[in-house]
Amino acid sequence: YAKDKKLKWREDSSNVSTKYMRNKLRHDVIPILKSINPNLLQNFQTTLNNLNDTADIVEERVNAVLKRSIESIDNTEIKFKISEFKKLNNPKAYLHEILKDYGFTEWTDVVNLLDTQSGMPLGILCFETVDDITKTATHLIYVDKALVNFPLKLRKWEEGDYFYPLGMKGKKKLSKYLKDEKLSLFEKEHVWLLMSGNDIVWVLGKRPDERFKITEHTKQILRIELK
Repeated sequence: YAKDKKLKWREDSSNVSTKYMRNKLRHDVIPILKSINPNLLQNFQTTLNNLNDTADIVEERVNAVLKRSIESIDNTEIKFKISEFKKLNNPKAYLHEILKDYGFTEWTDVVNLLDTQSGMPLGILCFETVDDITKTATHLIYVDKALVNFPLKLRKWEEGDYFYPLGMKGKKKLSKYLKDEKLSLFEKEHVWLLMSGNDIVWVLGKRPDERFKITEHTKQILRIELK
């Protein structure tokens, strides 16, 4: 075209270098393949066109499954109907297409989740009267046993709940605390509270309440551990 139009051009010297993969293919590999099959490039183009047509079919099918399987969606979370994926002959392929942009890599583990029990058990709460505080961790707390009213109750948090976070002055709405902790909607839905009457003793795995803490007046220490 440049010659026909009598246009001048400058040749980039890198075009002849086989240091780059594209040039190695262009100068070394493709000529050999074309000598074997003169229609090589035409066949490549035909195959590419066929693959593009197939990709359109795949996209339509994946979108149809996606439409059926989404239960709810918002800015932070998507909930899927596991039952819809279990109906498919090859759920792994569909899960890969739908979830590949979310950073998953262990696809066998993702597929195995389809057959796990719904929900995640917290574990076992263990209570023990001890003489002193031996260690601290997010999965255990120490409280003044005399300040706790039995039986203790376990329930999920609700709007309007508040507590007195250990180490802070004054009370705080639990919704505000969970927001400050930057919990996702999914994580918020799985926050449990250990209650003494109407008072929160412990936001499990997060923070105990100031009102039940150990002081110099404590006579019995109750250790509560989530195992």
